[in-house]
Amino acid sequence: GHRSNIFHARFFPDRSFLVASCSLDTTVKVIDIENGIVLETCNTHKDMVSKLVIPWDCPQLVISCSADSTIRQFDIRAGPSSSQVLSRWAHWRSGINAISGGWATRPYSVLAGGDWPVVQLYDRRRMGADRTSDSGPGPEPVASFRGPSLGDNRSERLNVSGVCLSHTGRIAIGSWMNGEGIYAFDVDSPNEPLGPPFKGHANFRTVKEVSLVGLNQEYVASGSDDG
Repeated sequence: GHRSNIFHARFFPDRSFLVASCSLDTTVKVIDIENGIVLETCNTHKDMVSKLVIPWDCPQLVISCSADSTIRQFDIRAGPSSSQVLSRWAHWRSGINAISGGWATRPYSVLAGGDWPVVQLYDRRRMGADRTSDSGPGPEPVASFRGPSLGDNRSERLNVSGVCLSHTGRIAIGSWMNGEGIYAFDVDSPNEPLGPPFKGHANFRTVKEVSLVGLNQEYVASGSDDG
């Protein structure tokens, strides 16, 4: 298994006995939980791996984001040697904290956030899956979402802790650290947030997730390190 903290795990949508997990140990693993066997270990990230997406239209793919500023994917049919750099963003100062997407509706959409004050939406079909190098320019986002105002030179602390893309692929939410709140956006009209931010906690030191929950994803749930 993993040699350090496990940050995220996902079931494969077409095989309930398979789980993908990622860890502080920089690896992504695919595990057969019925037989207790690690089927694949992908160790191409250079720093901790924090979040996974398994797209519904291509459930053989595992997409991961890391503090090494890359989003990668590998095909479990071909093994770790198939690992490819989907994107590398030089402007992300210390990495990517969260990705979300791959749902049955708009399975190609990938939402990303991290040590940068803007949440970005990407189309997986345009993310350069043929790239195997860590260098070179990153892909252009389909849309960018700005939460707190950047007008007072606070961008250095306006990091994004967590992101979530709704199952419809139409609503994106991001949780900004340091008490800035959670903002929701219409993916098809990304210029302004959908109303004021959700507030009530102040996440200062650690990365916490944010999720849309409820039968129709009508609620927002999040964690914090403020007790």
